[in-house]
Amino acid sequence: MKHTVVHYIDSKEFGGAEQMVFSILKGMDRDKWKIVLIYHPHVGLSRFIEKVNELDVSIVCLPEIKNWRDISGFIRFIRKLRHINPSVFHAHLPWHLRCTFGILCAFFARIPAIVATLHAYQENIGRKELIIQKLLSILVDRYIAVSQGIAKQFKKVTPFDGNVLVIHNGICIDKFSKTNMDDPLSSMKAEKRSTTILMIARMDKYKGYEDLISAAALIPQANFVLAGEGPERKNLERKVKEQDIKDRVLFLGYREDIPSLLHSCDLFVLPSLFEGLPLTILEAMAAGKAVIASNISGIDEIITDGKTGFLVPPKDPEALASVIKTCISNPEIAQKVAQAGNIRVKKEFSDKKMLKAISTLYEELIKMGIKY
Repeated sequence: MKHTVVHYIDSKEFGGAEQMVFSILKGMDRDKWKIVLIYHPHVGLSRFIEKVNELDVSIVCLPEIKNWRDISGFIRFIRKLRHINPSVFHAHLPWHLRCTFGILCAFFARIPAIVATLHAYQENIGRKELIIQKLLSILVDRYIAVSQGIAKQFKKVTPFDGNVLVIHNGICIDKFSKTNMDDPLSSMKAEKRSTTILMIARMDKYKGYEDLISAAALIPQANFVLAGEGPERKNLERKVKEQDIKDRVLFLGYREDIPSLLHSCDLFVLPSLFEGLPLTILEAMAAGKAVIASNISGIDEIITDGKTGFLVPPKDPEALASVIKTCISNPEIAQKVAQAGNIRVKKEFSDKKMLKAISTLYEELIKMGIKY
């Protein structure tokens, strides 16, 4: 028997969490599951919806529930869920307390199983938010944490810590391990003839772009390629100009050719201040690149320092520059670490492993029976 699963996002932009949702929508076994996506109309989601439209997925766009007093919004959402009649409602939370209204609607629509994925979680939240989180936990049958770090943090605030399990993010390994790709950075490398350092991330403050730019000023023998868009781009461009390294830093903006970019670079860097379980690190490792990243929760579950990658303290441009220089000066060490990282990502972080775990969870919840 084929069961219907509703995936729900209340996102306003296309970031890492949404990329993960797309991978799940694309990869779920259509012989077992009928997939429905519910979202709210936002300009920042247009690229995401364009990609989803290419899949075998039913798409439902509902007006956003404005606040707790938006009774008509709640009724509209609940009626739609009752009409779809799914076996599982799966909410995706890119941040704490996101999708709250959707989870409430799933409860009142009497959906048999409610699942919520914590793509990230902020440990220090206010008292009011903490109360809401505890109450909301009563409605959710299982929380999926994308890292052990998130699970540990979240178990402190939920009264049902046994309902929290870890399913690591996974990627399509084959997509990034191909070798016959175009080189989008060939002209830059031919002109500069030096090491190319790549960073791919949304241009937010917590991604650590400023620290990489500060480090770049200390490494004259390297070029730096920054792929991504976001509210900090203008500030970052200003900082590059102030550091007088404009000729060695290239802003690419939003890019779709991530596999090719990864194969074109020499090293991949992600000096974030906060992460869930970053896909770009997994992708760089799958592409066979040495990764240098912040020693923070989530990233430390992917990288073992000096073995499968390199970890540096967050907000420490000097330490970051030092490790980059070491990799440039000792390419054999960087290559050895890259190979070990590649083996690890293939073994532990494939999309097949992730999708199997999610499918098994759905099946277990459905077998537990109707809870109403």
